[in-house]
Amino acid sequence: MATENRPTDVRSEDVSNPNVHDERRQANVRGILYAAFAMAVVAALLHFSLLGMFAGFRQYYTARDKNPYPIQTAEPHRLPPEPRLQPGPAWDVVQEKYSPGLDELGDLRKLRQQEDEILDTYGWVDRSAGVVRIPIARALEVAATQGIPGLTSSSGSQGNNNASVKARTK
Repeated sequence: MATENRPTDVRSEDVSNPNVHDERRQANVRGILYAAFAMAVVAALLHFSLLGMFAGFRQYYTARDKNPYPIQTAEPHRLPPEPRLQPGPAWDVVQEKYSPGLDELGDLRKLRQQEDEILDTYGWVDRSAGVVRIPIARALEVAATQGIPGLTSSSGSQGNNNASVKARTK
């Protein structure tokens, strides 16, 4: 029995399959590089030919189009519907050049000045109802000394911590 489980001596000449072959050649690196170079050349040719074609289209149609803004020239004084946003630089059809837009920074500065004037001055909100506005600094002083009506602290008392507020503000 021990002789049956022992491997037999097998020679490599005895084991062969005539349908199985080794790959004897490596990949053709030169052919791969030529193909990649050819694809790059074709891509560059396509790119530049399309650029030239679009430049030709642009020249052809700008020379042919005498009125690039027909709606604006048909009704030059018609305003767009509300809300009108702040205009930027626009093409002036009559002078055939760009006209500058509004000064965005100057407009923002003017808006901030108007807001500061409202927040820092006294004025009427509703004269008939007797409602006025006061500057923010004064409103903080009044709130610190008298408390805010209708606002209760967590302990249930109102305005008891005015001394600590006065101490912090001074």
